[in-house]
Amino acid sequence: MKLRSLRERELVSSIRGEFSTRRRDLVLGIGDDAAVVRGAKGLCLLTTDLLIEDVHFITSLHPPHYLGRKSLNVNLSDIAAMGGRPKYALLGLALRKGLTLVWVRSFFGGLKDAAEEAGVILMTAFPCRYSAAMARAKPAVMIDHCTSAEFAASAPWA
Repeated sequence: MKLRSLRERELVSSIRGEFSTRRRDLVLGIGDDAAVVRGAKGLCLLTTDLLIEDVHFITSLHPPHYLGRKSLNVNLSDIAAMGGRPKYALLGLALRKGLTLVWVRSFFGGLKDAAEEAGVILMTAFPCRYSAAMARAKPAVMIDHCTSAEFAASAPWA
């Protein structure tokens, strides 16, 4: 079966089959909006989302400020769907050549606005720059992790 014909649900099921494990501290793992882990002081929600240019957004049509907001808000909606309160975020960001400093600052302005509104602290960010022409010259896989976590005092899945 080719990846093109594999549906998201089937792919998640396959990943769950390869990586599922039973641990006392893992309350809910692969396959939901967020994973739930039991920590020393309660439950923690962990989630990740990937946004790819020309798949999830078009740079020329999406203002960078709103794209910055969206990049965090997709995680925040997963946390909210699980009944959590967001606390921390981590950002991985691949930027292609040709973006202006104004674009980058506007993106981070939107990200900061979304974080402040939600009471989220950006703990770390890992940006890298790549050449889009090089990526198109041969098959490439680009992976970007954006993870946010939340400690919940109580939750329906506990």
